[in-house]
Amino acid sequence: MTYPLPTYDESNLTASALQNANPIHSGYAHKLHMPAFYSFLPASIQTLLKWRCFPRRWSPNWTQRYLIVIGSYLYRFQDENGDIKGAPIPMDTLEAKLYTEDLNEEFGFGTPLDCEAVIEITSVGKTQYLALSDKEEAQLWINTMKQCRQDCITRKMGHSNVPYPSEWVALDSAAKRLREKKNRIKEKMEQMDRKEMEMQSMGGNLGGYYS
Repeated sequence: MTYPLPTYDESNLTASALQNANPIHSGYAHKLHMPAFYSFLPASIQTLLKWRCFPRRWSPNWTQRYLIVIGSYLYRFQDENGDIKGAPIPMDTLEAKLYTEDLNEEFGFGTPLDCEAVIEITSVGKTQYLALSDKEEAQLWINTMKQCRQDCITRKMGHSNVPYPSEWVALDSAAKRLREKKNRIKEKMEQMDRKEMEMQSMGGNLGGYYS
């Protein structure tokens, strides 16, 4: 006898729901939130951002996140009981490594006080940074992500002999829908941020001209 696959509305992808579905790995980390336009700014503007001369949301900053790897995606939540933050990251496109550069030189500040290691993850052309308590924990996350990436690729190629839970199939489907929805919203927000920065710059130039 066969049973229908469980279904999930993307709005129900909570941390508690994923924890109940036997995730591969989970735990707290600090994510470096970086506005999409930051890397395109001139060095002089980046320096002003580091000194908080513009709204704080325009500057890179650390935010605590609860991470869950399950099925074919990496999820980020505010905490163990919170709602999802950002779009789920597909594991088959994700690359992870230990970050060894000087954060102070790159962003103007170091890791959070309770963190000693940072990993760099890249997916679909976007790079993110996660701060962990120590190098051992960071390496555990890296190994987990690499293994999940390989498993996803093997499964997509039809070469996997490992049973894939039906619940994870439903979660993957919901994650894909949510990712598409979040990306549409993000594009609109980035357009609004760019327009606001242009207006701020025009206002500053006009003020200097007429002063």
